[in-house]
Amino acid sequence: MCKRLFVLAALLMFAAPVMAAVGVFDFQADIGHDVDWGNPLGIGSTVYIHPDEYLITAGGNDIWGQHDGMHYAYNEVSGSVRIEGSMRWQDSGWNDWTKGGVMLRESLASGSIQYSTLIRKGGNRNPWEAYGKSGDGAFFQHRQNTNGDSGGSGDRWQEGPQKVAIQRINMGFGGYEIIQSLVDYGSGWEVVGNKTGWLLADDLLVGIGLTSGDNADMKQFIASNVVYTLNPGLVNYPIPPTVPGDVKVENCGTTQRGFNIRSIFLGEDIAWGYGGMNQLLDGLVEGYDEGSRVEQFVNLHDSDGRGVFENDQSFPGIDAFQQPTGNPADGDNDDSFATEITACIELIAGRHLFAINSDDGAQVWIGGVFVGQTTEWKGASTEYIMFDVAEAGSYSLTVRHLEGGGGASLELMEVLADGTHVLMNDVANGASAVYVPEPATIALLGFGGLAMLRVRRKR
Repeated sequence: MCKRLFVLAALLMFAAPVMAAVGVFDFQADIGHDVDWGNPLGIGSTVYIHPDEYLITAGGNDIWGQHDGMHYAYNEVSGSVRIEGSMRWQDSGWNDWTKGGVMLRESLASGSIQYSTLIRKGGNRNPWEAYGKSGDGAFFQHRQNTNGDSGGSGDRWQEGPQKVAIQRINMGFGGYEIIQSLVDYGSGWEVVGNKTGWLLADDLLVGIGLTSGDNADMKQFIASNVVYTLNPGLVNYPIPPTVPGDVKVENCGTTQRGFNIRSIFLGEDIAWGYGGMNQLLDGLVEGYDEGSRVEQFVNLHDSDGRGVFENDQSFPGIDAFQQPTGNPADGDNDDSFATEITACIELIAGRHLFAINSDDGAQVWIGGVFVGQTTEWKGASTEYIMFDVAEAGSYSLTVRHLEGGGGASLELMEVLADGTHVLMNDVANGASAVYVPEPATIALLGFGGLAMLRVRRKR
């Protein structure tokens, strides 16, 4: 049976390119057969061989780097979607870089943005690449920019067929989405990798791809039980926290618009990170109180990356006041300090998305409820925090920013329904109104209140 299948595919792959619909797939095509690193041995194909089984044959250099060389059977889909299927090798040969699986991509261009869950054979068939892995490995691979470099994660190995999936779930806010790479070993979906943000166009190609990993060779696998699901559910992904209506702060602040911003240097030698940052700002370890002031927006910069918006201001007390800041100026490149922002924010009921561009990281509380944090120890980049608000009203806002070493910057933004990013408190451009807490309310804010009343010795 195996030999007959290979002969059938061999006859097809040397004929004209097969573009006809087959089974659940409306289209199929070879990708990357005209790029600089060469043409594959023959033409790829997808053949319907059995109820819900497809024999896929492909050449191609790789699914990796800045270009893909592969065969692709696919449909055109919009919005939230998952494709899943079980993959088993018909002929994988000895090349450890033969890969196949499920894929989302924006176009048939070889350098298209793409996200995929791929499998490849492991160990010891290739004497030059003896990885010592047995079975098939499942990997999350992606190219996040057109003609950009590829990246990936995952190293899950299992003998026999693999059930894999890739899904995109649109969360609103003008296209903010979550992409999940999944594998099922018989006990339900497990996450191989996640990506969040504005990642793919709404209209995309969703299908199954295969590469031989060598232009001088052709390989085959069988995909079975292929299913497209619209509007799938998230798998093992944190549900956005809900801020309850009973934590609203009445009369939190309606007089002065803006934020209280306070920065403090680390004094004692402690384990520096989010834990140490909170100890310092809570007064549990010694620090040097450097300065505080009120600002209309949080758009701070000490050195290195400046974030998204211009007209950055310096961290209070860390450097002399500057707008915009220099780089370097007045002793910039300060290390090991923390900044706390406290305010009252007027929020409507429903889902919200905050965007934070920070170096090295930030944590956020709304109404005293911890709603999320960005990655700790990173360069200036934007990450997102999603949460739900039970009732419209005024809520306390607390943001704590960590500066460890190297650059330091912090921007607090809101994402509007159409995906536009605006600085918090930029009401003229659609942001929520933010107010400086009134003195009688400061103590109610939890983190900010008592900390602002403490007095520390000057350095």
